[in-house]
Order: sequence, then C-alpha cells, then structure tokens
Amino acid sequence: MGNQEKQISGSIISHPYDNSSNCSSAFRNTAEEDLILAYKQIILGYVVPSICLYGIISNILNIVVLSSNKLKDSLYTYLLGLAIADLLSLVLFLFSSLTRGLYNGDFGWMTFEVYIYFPFASASTMASALQTIAVTIERFFWVSKPMKSKQFCTRELAVKVTLGIYITCIIFNIPRCFAFTLAKQVSCNSTESADFYHFSYTEFGTSSFYMAHSWVSLIGITFGGILFLLIFNILLFRAVYISNKTSITMVSSSQQQRTKHQQRLTMTLVSVVTVFLIGELPSAMVNRSVSVAIYGQGDMSVLSNQTYQLMSLLGTTLVVLQHSLNFVIYCVLNRRFRTVFRVHTLRCSTNTVNDVGTTLNNLS
Repeated sequence: MGNQEKQISGSIISHPYDNSSNCSSAFRNTAEEDLILAYKQIILGYVVPSICLYGIISNILNIVVLSSNKLKDSLYTYLLGLAIADLLSLVLFLFSSLTRGLYNGDFGWMTFEVYIYFPFASASTMASALQTIAVTIERFFWVSKPMKSKQFCTRELAVKVTLGIYITCIIFNIPRCFAFTLAKQVSCNSTESADFYHFSYTEFGTSSFYMAHSWVSLIGITFGGILFLLIFNILLFRAVYISNKTSITMVSSSQQQRTKHQQRLTMTLVSVVTVFLIGELPSAMVNRSVSVAIYGQGDMSVLSNQTYQLMSLLGTTLVVLQHSLNFVIYCVLNRRFRTVFRVHTLRCSTNTVNDVGTTLNNLS
C-alpha cells in the first residue's frame, strides 16, 4: 500500500480523520478550499458541538427516567442500554468535532483523536447499533409470538444481552487501538514549508487482518444492520396496523388497554429505528472505503472532492442528531415515559424548594 493510501480521510463515524484540512489551513490555494474549510469550522466547531451538548443532556434524562422501577418492560431495559451508548458516543463526538473544527492540527487534540476517540467511538456506536437491533428483535418476537414472549422478553435477559453487546463491542474494537498513529510532515508543496501532523496507518493498520476486520465491520455490522432494521421496521409497522384492526373486536377493556400500551411501545421503537436509519444510512454511503471503492473506482483522490467533503459533513450532522433525538420520541409517543419524567421533575422541584426553605430558615 503506497504512501497516498496511508492517508486517512472520512466521516466522524467510520474513519473520523480528514488530513486535507491540515494542509489547507497552512496553504490555501483556491476560494473553493477556503469555502470548504469555513464550512468545516462552522459545522464541526459550532453546529455539531451544540447538537452534542443537547444530546448529552437529553440522554442523561433518558437514563434517569428509564432506570425507574416504574418502567418494568424489558424494552425499557434495552432502551436504557441504548441511551448509555448514545451518551458515550456524543461525549466523544463533542471532543472530536472540536478537534477538527476549532483545534485542527493541534498535537494534543490529535493524540486524543487517534488513540482515544477512534477506538472508543467505534465501540460505542457499534453498541448503539447492536442495541437497536436487539430491541427490534425483542419487540418483533413480542408482536409475532405474544404468548411465548412472556417467557423470553424479561428484564433479566435484556440485562444479559445488553452486557454481552457492550463486552463484544469492546473486544471487537481493540484492534483499532493499534491501527493508526501520528506522523510528522514537513511541507505541503515545493514552494512553502510548515511542520504539522497527520493521521497515518501503522504497519498493523495496513495488514490484511485489519483490512478484513474493517470490511467485516462495514459490511456485516453497518450495512447488514441497516438492512436488517429496514426490513424488521416495516414488519413491525405492519404488525401494529393489523393489531389496531384486531383490537376493535376485543370485548375486554383491560385487554384493549394492554394491547394499546404494547402498540405504543412498538410505535416508539419503530420511530427510534426510523431516526436511526435516517442518521446512519447517509453516513454509511459516504464511508471512506465505500467512497473509494464505488465513487472513486479505487482512486483515493475522491476523498478530496468538494462534494464528498460536504456530504461527509452532512452525514456527520445527521448521525449526531440521530443519537440525540430519542428523548423527543419518548416524550411524544410514550405516555408512561412522560409520566415518569413528570414525576421525577416534580420531585426534583419539590426537593429544591424544600432545600431553599431550609436554608432560609437557618439563615434567619
């Protein structure tokens, strides 16, 4: 693999490194390069961090509410695991976007990017995807086999599956810790020179094992997961539609109430998966390996194309939004979630008022 192939470029999710901006910041040759650089600074330096901050707060609220004993369905346990994975991803996205948007080229931030962000963000985003798949399987099993589901759709099993997903993702992404390094480059062209660092593959990163590992992750987990969720999301939506028609003939009001609750849970999941697909599919389509293989016909210069870089920024923004919007979905579609959230809010408000009253009494 040649020197050019050792350069890393891509989206914040798949391969979050873009070396072109290092050179561009030192030697700006065209107005188009200046415009792309300005877009990157605005989106990665301000837009994405703002979304990340909102997402971090909303996922903390998700964790607080979903941890409540009042939400006992196994689906909520899976959603709790999803919220934790999303929270970890957004924290890492926040620092990575600041690295590439405002502190591009800084050695300390780039060290964080290559040795901490890339392996851990890969693990957390993979956990988010697998957790979404797991909860989809659980919900489909509940809808298609309601009598048998009570035996398998339990909180205990959900906890075991969630822990298994986290452990698997950590182990699977260990090779990413050894795939990249920082390399010093002295000059960008023949007329001017400057010292800066860029991301490069290590010898292990160019090995056949790591290339196979990357393709397994891309094809098996990313695209395989997207295809799986797309199919099963359609099946779940169809099941809810049929269930709505069937529930009209039910005599027992209590049975109708339980059915409606399960339908709301299913529609909540359908919405979560839909947002996941909207965020992940564009990002997967501008993945570095996909872009070189399909759009560039093996030519890596496609990664410097302005259209590709703009699409990569769009993919980054959509992925960050996808990790941030579940709180809105839960509040809009899930009555129990809203109720528990309201209870927690009132409890916190009451405790705050009591603390203020106690403080004032002590002062008097």
